[in-house]
Amino acid sequence: MRADGETTAGRGAVIRVADLVKRFRSGDGTIVGVDRVTLQVPAGATVAVTGPSGSQKSTLLHLIGAIERADEGRIEVDDVEVTGLSGRRLAHYLLADEPAGNLDSATGTGIMDLLWRLRDEYGQDPAHGDPRGVARGPLRPDVRVHDGRTV
Repeated sequence: MRADGETTAGRGAVIRVADLVKRFRSGDGTIVGVDRVTLQVPAGATVAVTGPSGSQKSTLLHLIGAIERADEGRIEVDDVEVTGLSGRRLAHYLLADEPAGNLDSATGTGIMDLLWRLRDEYGQDPAHGDPRGVARGPLRPDVRVHDGRTV
């Protein structure tokens, strides 16, 4: 809901990420998984998060989907800050982490077609991880991740 009382939900989620950081403990040290990521996904866009294995695509999607908590930064979905929400107040939208990752090409195509149908029928804008660049359809913009940073 926007400050003027109007909602953008009917147009799909608008995702805004600002200075997002996620750290992990490793032995005696700390590893920065997501490193000051800032991005915007406009209403109606379908996004592929791409990058090599280990680039932190899944971590970024988990943070945006409120599956994991960020250590720093801000995430807004449809003009609602989700970084501080919990329980039932969390925003829900369609995130798919490598939906066709280990599938044969025919099954992978079927899964991607299902995502497009969900988008068209229910107004859900899928954001998904795609390490092999196999996703087809109207994907824009492409968010490329390398070593926890957008490139």
